Amino acid sequence: MKTLLLLSCLLYSALTSAANLDFRCDVLSVKDSNVFEEGLGATGLSDVDEDAQKVEILLSANSKELQVGQHSFSSKEAMVKFDYQDKPTYHKVTATEESQTVQVTVYKTSKLGVLLQKDQNESKYKMVAELDCNDYSIVKKYMLSNKATPVKIKRAAISQATLKRMARIDVPFEMGDGYYDLQSENYYQVSHNGKIVGYILESVMAYTEDDEDVTAQTYFLANGVRFSGPND
Repeated sequence: MKTLLLLSCLLYSALTSAANLDFRCDVLSVKDSNVFEEGLGATGLSDVDEDAQKVEILLSANSKELQVGQHSFSSKEAMVKFDYQDKPTYHKVTATEESQTVQVTVYKTSKLGVLLQKDQNESKYKMVAELDCNDYSIVKKYMLSNKATPVKIKRAAISQATLKRMARIDVPFEMGDGYYDLQSENYYQVSHNGKIVGYILESVMAYTEDDEDVTAQTYFLANGVRFSGPND
């Protein structure tokens, strides 16, 4: 009897914990930004509203929320239905409202994810965005602290996918809306416990009014998402 009771408690605990999710995901890339009225944008871009750069999943026993940019799905709304699948390799959350269905899959090992959407009259999902749902808060603090030791590297040492995301940031434009001319760029790699955690882009610019050189540093995670600079 005690064994059965213990097994029941363990099963209940597993089911309860499986139904609790808390992901705050960066938008790595946007495949179709027009499927939501409020829009969706890649994380780190200065010309995209900050609220449009996040996908959040909050699941608990009492509440279910899915925030896609500025569009919200909530189990508290009568017309919104949720489905949650906890598979060995991924979590899958599906939210359905009157006009559309949205589905987010987050893979357990990598914490990378995909965002899909389809209108009510469609049979197939379309890819909307690629996500990174890892928690980088500690990494960000470390990179900005004096404990980090940046190492200068060549641009070619950074993967093309990461460089492509980093290249979305126009440092001279953000610094002065056309008043700065880029002179040179240097790349620095930051590692922690033998793992690359991010990059620093050092931009040397000349101010058009007085030719004075200005140096700005922009911080990126290892996936190429900017999280600080050049004006922070």
